[in-house]
Amino acid sequence: MIRAATLLAAAIALSACEEERRVVAVRGGLHGLPGATGGQQTEAPLVAKEGERRRSSMQNPRNYKFDGEPDAMLRIEKPGGRVVLVSRNARELAFHLRQTLAREEYALLAQQVISERTRENYIAAGKNPDDAVAFLIKRQDDVLRLIQNLHLAERLPMDLGEVIGSNEYRLKVPAGLVDPPLRFTTFDYVFERDACRLLLIQ
Repeated sequence: MIRAATLLAAAIALSACEEERRVVAVRGGLHGLPGATGGQQTEAPLVAKEGERRRSSMQNPRNYKFDGEPDAMLRIEKPGGRVVLVSRNARELAFHLRQTLAREEYALLAQQVISERTRENYIAAGKNPDDAVAFLIKRQDDVLRLIQNLHLAERLPMDLGEVIGSNEYRLKVPAGLVDPPLRFTTFDYVFERDACRLLLIQ
């Protein structure tokens, strides 16, 4: 009787140690953009350990839901038709840059994608800040090729790029990596106030 109880207790202990697992879908934040990846299936425990939760969050740090855009809440329409772009990182910034160019939303591009610091730099150089918008429109194809080859959807959240100033970062495509060569190879951005915004493309 004692032996049977012991065996039963051991069986219960073994079953408690078994880890239930399931297959979940993970989508990249810019899935649908050139160079973006998504739809990968990974097997993860229903009750994940801390390290596994951290690795899972790195695959989809913002819990993006849709193929067409990272998150429906990245574009908020206020009463009266005013649009607010939510840009929390370089990946979302690149998404808004691509979308405002494609939709010819140049006012949004000027006000909510391009940084205040960039506008100040243009003014300090005796130039019109609107020239920054005109530059992006004129070089749209080259800008999109740069975004494509930055592979932002594959970057880990802590990979902000090279620090180039106060809250300023640079992402770069190494020379010789793309054929034909890119016209632009660097994507500079800045965190200012409550948003991540474009600083410079060169």
